[in-house]
Amino acid sequence: NTVLRATDIGFGGGASSVTGTGTLELSPVSATASIEIGQDDPGQFALDATDIAALADGFAGIVVGQPTTGAHAITVGAASTFTDPLTLEAPVAPGSVAINAQLNANEGVTINGSGATTTLAADIVTAGAPIEINDAVVVAANVQLDTTNGGGSAGGANVGITGTTNDFAAGTNTLTLSAGTAGTATLGNDVGDSAPLAALTINGASVIESVATD
Repeated sequence: NTVLRATDIGFGGGASSVTGTGTLELSPVSATASIEIGQDDPGQFALDATDIAALADGFAGIVVGQPTTGAHAITVGAASTFTDPLTLEAPVAPGSVAINAQLNANEGVTINGSGATTTLAADIVTAGAPIEINDAVVVAANVQLDTTNGGGSAGGANVGITGTTNDFAAGTNTLTLSAGTAGTATLGNDVGDSAPLAALTINGASVIESVATD
């Protein structure tokens, strides 16, 4: 496994030039530094499209953010595609994650938040691999968590949210969980307890709701 920490990072070797088989952690030196994914943002740690394209398929996982101490504000600011399992780490308050542009991670996405909220304003899509959000969620657009790659991987995979799920503005936005014909959709906490969604749609082989849904 490899850990790369810096105030910023840039891979200049071209597409698929960064190779490995273990886990690759990419994170700022500071546990409180912000992280931008998909586009460059001068003055902060950023993985732009060129950096992401440089990551060759074959890693056991790509970890963005410090796993145990990260209090990062992580933003996906432009559409991004990762070919290996992706974990976004902001586990320490006031860490947060904002998905403002579509995030594609062919082999799965895990978000480890601080409880200070993952905001979904765009889709997360995988190709038959799980999506797990270990955080509270605010839905800020009509959003889909899709493990079927738009139907291209019909079997799908598990989709789970462990924290509460609420609308950014009550009754405005919709959330769809697409776990496919083989996956399980799990809601581990209240949905709409403070701001109900306009609609919640769940597609999966099975559904687990451990608490009430408003």
